[in-house]
Amino acid sequence: MKKLSFVLSTFLVTFMGCGTDMGNKGGTYNDNGHLLRTTDSETTDGIFEKIRAGTVKVNTTKESGAGWGTGFFIHDDGYIVTNNRVVVGAGELLIGINGEERLINAELQGYSECADLAVLKLTENTKIPSMNSNVVSLNWYGVRATMGQKIGVVGYPGDSYSDTNPLFTYNEGVVSTDATYQKSTHWSSTEIFTHSAYTSGGNSGGPVIDRNTGDVLGVHYAGSKDQNRFFAISGTEASELVDEMIAGYNVYSLGINPRVYLHSDGKPLGVLVKDTLPSKIADDIGINPNDIIVKLASSLLYEDSDIERVKTLNKYCSTLRTHNPNASRDGDGAVVNIKIQRYAKNNRWVSCVGQLNGKRLTLEDDSSVGCPDSGKINFDEDGFIVTGQSSITDPDTVYSELEPEPKPKPKPEPKPKPEPTKDYYGSLAISSEGSLYMAGYSWNHDSKNEAENSALEACSENGVTGCRILTTAKNQCIAFAVVPGETKGWWAKYNTLKYTENKALKSCNDKYNRCDSWIAFCADGTGTED
Repeated sequence: MKKLSFVLSTFLVTFMGCGTDMGNKGGTYNDNGHLLRTTDSETTDGIFEKIRAGTVKVNTTKESGAGWGTGFFIHDDGYIVTNNRVVVGAGELLIGINGEERLINAELQGYSECADLAVLKLTENTKIPSMNSNVVSLNWYGVRATMGQKIGVVGYPGDSYSDTNPLFTYNEGVVSTDATYQKSTHWSSTEIFTHSAYTSGGNSGGPVIDRNTGDVLGVHYAGSKDQNRFFAISGTEASELVDEMIAGYNVYSLGINPRVYLHSDGKPLGVLVKDTLPSKIADDIGINPNDIIVKLASSLLYEDSDIERVKTLNKYCSTLRTHNPNASRDGDGAVVNIKIQRYAKNNRWVSCVGQLNGKRLTLEDDSSVGCPDSGKINFDEDGFIVTGQSSITDPDTVYSELEPEPKPKPKPEPKPKPEPTKDYYGSLAISSEGSLYMAGYSWNHDSKNEAENSALEACSENGVTGCRILTTAKNQCIAFAVVPGETKGWWAKYNTLKYTENKALKSCNDKYNRCDSWIAFCADGTGTED
């Protein structure tokens, strides 16, 4: 076991939300007459009570169990905004409303998986003003968030409990970016802004509000507690999409909960259909949960083994925006070719093709045979499929015909079993003190905990405080590239040292265009020779 610690000055790593004036109505309205921004001044207490009265808890029952998220009323007719991934796959939606002891059923009105937004509607057809005096609908702020703007985030996070029920919480912060920007995660690709108000699981779908007016600047959907950076879907984009959903249209969506699916070596294999919603587009052609979408229109979602997960979702959503399959006010949705990988009931992967708004899925090599029923897929604790591998990396496991079975290939001469290989772990820890950026790393350990503890010790032995683990590798290599003289950088983790170092440097240069390699080592000690 070895470990190193060292100091680099001034290096810090950065990683990878107008209407029309309608006269003296106390605010700004959009073309559909929905209030965007209030102009009446309110007291702080009044604002807090308003946002509490307009925020709801969205309870869900799914095959995987019960769960919840946060939402908020945006219309007096009982329409609720939340995240798409909160509700997708839910068999039951029950809304907890301020001042109501009972839960009220809701139905799905519309959704956009790429924007991670969904609109629900109370099934009792109750208008908010007649419900009770403790419930109100919130308003969109109407313009983009600006850096330094004071905001609050409300909702029902999973780390705040009273007995078994999450508590309503309110946290304050500021907008930390000077503009909204397009951000892709492994489940969405939408316009966002970042802020510093603390959030946790369960806050998803809740409102991010302007503290001066109580109006909605954005919709919370993600965060990084380690970096104290939290993300909200821009209200300027969300308000337009929500108007479409209230009108009865889904937006840039197949009706799925998408996830970029990675092979255990880090190579993207496509977009995994984690769950599905009641969707004419997906249902009509036979898309099932656990299908892996590998091609949409002419866009390959796996063609480059180096492609990062966020680029995969960006390409998926960009294709949906270019070839919109959803009906809208402008007409019917486009017919779009699609190719999937499916683990069939006969325990083999098959390739199927079809058309959104067109032909139902059939076997790729025999269009007269429908895509077979899905078999059961097993996932390991890290979320990787362990019931075989997709054809993208293992072509011999994919068959186009089900009956009869393909002729087996000649069996090669048996090779002697290799000796069991030892697993090696290595870890990288980072910290910053004043203008100094510090790091410690360690390798050649038998367990993850041992590697991480040793990396933290490497920091503390050099008198560094506040170290945290950046990443840990098992039988892989870690590399770290930085911009000289600036507080920017990028890290990577792959199977070989040179590839990992080149990947970190390339990604850093793609982002900043002037990077140098700083740290590169492998879990087994490769690259650390004195």
